[in-house]
Amino acid sequence: MAFIVERPGLYDLLVDRGRVAYRSVGVPTGGPADRTAWMLANALVGNSPETGLALEVTLTGPVLRATACHACAFVGAPFALRVAGHPMSLGTVWHVEPGQLIEIGSATSGLRGYLAVAGGFDHPRILGSRSALQPLRKGQELVCPSLRLAGRRWREPLPMPPCFRNRAYLFACYPGRSGRR
Repeated sequence: MAFIVERPGLYDLLVDRGRVAYRSVGVPTGGPADRTAWMLANALVGNSPETGLALEVTLTGPVLRATACHACAFVGAPFALRVAGHPMSLGTVWHVEPGQLIEIGSATSGLRGYLAVAGGFDHPRILGSRSALQPLRKGQELVCPSLRLAGRRWREPLPMPPCFRNRAYLFACYPGRSGRR
């Protein structure tokens, strides 16, 4: 075990790159909404940026209790992030000890962020993907393989791009194949 969900966020999912070949038979693709942030979070903790499983947090994050030592990173929208009551920086690697709480608050701008753990989360592979289709539940156990953290070198903090606040964007939307029902 590695984490217990003390309080779920608004819509938290375990995501990898998703199921790419089954949409024609009604299976959702899944995968990260912000692929770049997902890849960066995984790369920071040494996971494969193409196959790592990370926790996608939407708008308001969960409270997780660590049951083992882990190295973690959070990348994406600027969320209020605290570990054992101390504020943590986005885009850096930090460690949690057994019993400590990871509290991911609300995003101050943007929508999604990604919590990656060294070694990744363990979740069953279904149709070639380990992405979950159900959000986290209170009391759920998130399993992570145990890694020896002593002596490992972590990447330097990543420069985070500025938030795009107070700007208007115009998007053109066109119905796709699934919009003709």
